Amino acid sequence: MHGCLRSLLIALALLYGGVGYSGAPARASFTLHEDCNFWMVALRQGETVVFTRRFEAGVRYRLFVMGDPQARAVRCEVLDPLGRVVALGDEGVRETLMRFTPNATGIYTLRLSLRKAQGLAYCSALLTAELGDWQATVKHWSDALGRVQQAMTALEAQGISVALAEQGLCMVGGLASAGRAFAVGQLELDAGNHLWAAAGDNRVRTLTMRLQRDGKHPEQTASGKRLALHAISSEGVYAPAVALEAEGGEAFVIVALFAIRK
Repeated sequence: MHGCLRSLLIALALLYGGVGYSGAPARASFTLHEDCNFWMVALRQGETVVFTRRFEAGVRYRLFVMGDPQARAVRCEVLDPLGRVVALGDEGVRETLMRFTPNATGIYTLRLSLRKAQGLAYCSALLTAELGDWQATVKHWSDALGRVQQAMTALEAQGISVALAEQGLCMVGGLASAGRAFAVGQLELDAGNHLWAAAGDNRVRTLTMRLQRDGKHPEQTASGKRLALHAISSEGVYAPAVALEAEGGEAFVIVALFAIRK
């Protein structure tokens, strides 16, 4: 299973590694909804990002953290609501697997630090609760991630040069239920040409991505069968949300933020 995770994340990192973009970088709020299971963030050596997320008491979680080939050492720790460390990843490596069981339900902190790197590195985390067939969740995640990768490769083939956002959160995903919007959170963008992409696993029949800017501008939408793309150039704070129809009533959805290079 680790080989599958590694190959997918490395393939995505290699696809976009070294591709720059013009315009201002993206910044993000890292308060994650409890439905979020996957996220990717751009970091440089010495930088630390903090995510907060709700965990349930007594549930066994596994957290797989990985840096791309530019990363040399990634540190990750999980802290409980009182600030006590409940899980700590291996030191001096760029990928680590952590397992932990919260003693209390509440908002926990995931602190991710890039200790050593050669330039900009993309670090990813995949969180799953070891309940039922949790390995199926990993399979559906890899399917959705592959869809994002295929879409970006197709855009490049058509002469549309894109790159993952080079600052802040550039991907987030999780299990979405039909009839209930999957909310990502808020991301603040400066002026520049950006591309939002929403992709689902093979259970998705149709999906719609909705973008609300600054909480007051008219809602913008983009729809597709398993993929929705929407280009924007206006600065502001965006709140993406994805609604879908899916076989079995749920699917894994990933929302990615890219910059369009002129």
